[in-house]
Amino acid sequence: DHKKNTVRVTQAQLIRKHLRKRLGERFLECRVYLTGDFNCTVDSSPYNMIEDGGFVDPQKVALEDTSTVNGTYHGYNGQEYMFDYCFFRGEDTVLQYEIVSKNYIGEMDTAPGFVSDHYGVFVVFERKAEN
Repeated sequence: DHKKNTVRVTQAQLIRKHLRKRLGERFLECRVYLTGDFNCTVDSSPYNMIEDGGFVDPQKVALEDTSTVNGTYHGYNGQEYMFDYCFFRGEDTVLQYEIVSKNYIGEMDTAPGFVSDHYGVFVVFERKAEN
């Protein structure tokens, strides 16, 4: 249920619990990328819960943000909400971040030229050399 904040908080808790269970003792040392449509904004409880779990939003630390829009959800009507993220854990450097907002008018059979009601997120990471 993407409309209730309590459900999204529970989902964020389940993600953290699942990662701890899957990674066990390696949880704190593993590099993890968590991506998707989280249906929450940066000022929401689920977003904060993910960050409190040690994840970083690459848009906040990118050396270069080449986005030309302010959100990933556009709803085919010009609205802009940030719902889609590519969180990461680890010591990577984020070289580039972009909300990919290309419009494919004339290139696709779908009106109005978008592949989805969400834009994609493109992130370039540089991995820290492991010893």
